[in-house]
Amino acid sequence: MRSKLFLLLSLLLTLPVSAEFLQGDALIARAKQFASELEPDAHSALIGLERTYKVEVKDNKVTVYGHKIWFYPTTASVQNNAYESIYFNQLNEQLTVLTAASITPAGKVNYVNESHQKVIAEDTYNTFTETEKMIVSFPAVEVGGITLIAYKIEETLTPERPFWSIRSYPQQTADMLNYSFEAQWDDSARLYFDNTSELVSCEQQPARVFCHAVNLEAAESDSVVNWGDQLGQITLSTEPDWQAVKAQVRPGFVNAIENNQGVQPLVDEFADSADGKQAQIQRIFEFVARDIRYVSRSEAGYDIVPHNVDETIDNRFGDCKDKSALLIAMLRAINIDAEPVLVATKRERPGMAGAAAVGLFDHVVVCFNFAGQQYCLDPTDPYTQWQSTSDWIQGRVALNLSNDASLTTIPRPRYRWQLKAQSDITITPEGGQQELVTLTFLNEYASLMRQNMAGLSQPKRLEYMVDVYHEVANEDAEPVFEISGVDTMSSRLTTHSETIYEPYFNPQQGISLAENDSWLRGELSSSWLNNEVYGQFYPGFLVESEYKIQVPHEWALNRFPPDLNLEHQYGKLTRSYRFEEGDELDTLYVSTTLSMPSRYLAVEEIKAFNDLLNVFYKQAPITFGHDS
Repeated sequence: MRSKLFLLLSLLLTLPVSAEFLQGDALIARAKQFASELEPDAHSALIGLERTYKVEVKDNKVTVYGHKIWFYPTTASVQNNAYESIYFNQLNEQLTVLTAASITPAGKVNYVNESHQKVIAEDTYNTFTETEKMIVSFPAVEVGGITLIAYKIEETLTPERPFWSIRSYPQQTADMLNYSFEAQWDDSARLYFDNTSELVSCEQQPARVFCHAVNLEAAESDSVVNWGDQLGQITLSTEPDWQAVKAQVRPGFVNAIENNQGVQPLVDEFADSADGKQAQIQRIFEFVARDIRYVSRSEAGYDIVPHNVDETIDNRFGDCKDKSALLIAMLRAINIDAEPVLVATKRERPGMAGAAAVGLFDHVVVCFNFAGQQYCLDPTDPYTQWQSTSDWIQGRVALNLSNDASLTTIPRPRYRWQLKAQSDITITPEGGQQELVTLTFLNEYASLMRQNMAGLSQPKRLEYMVDVYHEVANEDAEPVFEISGVDTMSSRLTTHSETIYEPYFNPQQGISLAENDSWLRGELSSSWLNNEVYGQFYPGFLVESEYKIQVPHEWALNRFPPDLNLEHQYGKLTRSYRFEEGDELDTLYVSTTLSMPSRYLAVEEIKAFNDLLNVFYKQAPITFGHDS
């Protein structure tokens, strides 16, 4: 653990007792004061000198003021960090940069102009939020220099959009000497506050809250970190609880779903071509996921509200809200009680969600119970069969709009990655072999492979599988592939390959062979965890491998792979064999099953988990031969 940061006593005396927002000359003066009292040689990485937020709500207008001051002690900090990112929603918020500049060690001030500011879209394909990111590039930043920025974000609360929230993370990935957050509001909008950070002291009054911290050390990073779940946060929201969030979002879905004159004709058409309820669900889901193309439609008035179902049918496009509303209407037409469920795609821990807020969520899916099991369908995913859950939403924080439950999570399967491998190998008297391999990728694994190949031409798909073979089995081989299931939404994607190996050993010098169970070993290789600070969720895999190995009868095999039954709390490896003699060829059958169920691993468990993977990895070779 690094030692605590320090400031000179005179600098500590300047820390505010409230969130004092500064801009213009006052902010520049504050930055120069920091610069004059710092000891540059004491720091070896980017340091935040001050980060302040001040929220004012008056007459239904929300204004967020912020200013930040950074110090750059090294070349690396200048090269990697001499910019600022400000996130805002262009539909509802107005961002104004009030002051932005750099200060050289000699005290020269270099102001940011409009050419140094760039706004880019921040959202991913599937999400419905319209977050933008302004990147401010500071000019003339030098080692030992400082940057500063002051800005405001304004939004007006309206009857159509009366909700608002803000989330602030006091601790970030750089040290911060001084952090403060203050909010005050009038009777036009009552705000609700929550703090999940143990590093910040907060004082709460009836219409004001003030939080402050000094000498915040940078959060430790790791190979896999979900910062929203790990970092404590300050949350301020207009919604008192999660039921109030539902009350804001649900009416838009109710209205959109009720406008569904075009649904019944479609459902009747699908019913004629689908035998049974499961087939009808599959046909409906395929239509919404594949025939209704994804187009972001979160324009003003529709950021959390879907367009009418009939409009989506006519347009044959829509975003996740529109597609979900259509899917719900069609499923209800066949008596499936489907409901809209909001999803926070960047969150996995409900306990770290903070104050209830519409803004936590950026996606919506459709969930229902059928034959005693819950299903959650993502209609923006054209690759996953309806009985599987899209891997990117598994375990994410969710809120069902149609019941009284609070936050939950989207269900996770026991095994996310499931693979069946059938290998038929004929070894020639000269020591070469012919190999026939059938790989069956199941459920989420089929979806992943389908997504990887869907946009490729047939020759490119074959090249893709050859590359996979080279990576997993043998980089020098020349397999010939056939592939099926790429252009469907089934639970399986299957590949067949044939590979001819020239003689690679001399049988006259003895028979001692080891056939690597490459596909089992490949799954193990991709499962090692590297986190050293934070725990990690492991999604689980199941591999069922069958080998049929034929050898010349005259070789008289008498040494075979051992039976295995290795069981641990984290997983299990079993193997058995059967040997059959023939007139010309003898056949060795080897069956191996490796199961590693999904689970959360605390950081102190990761080494034991990796050690088990290593034990299983060493058992991958299938050994056999002839002992005189």
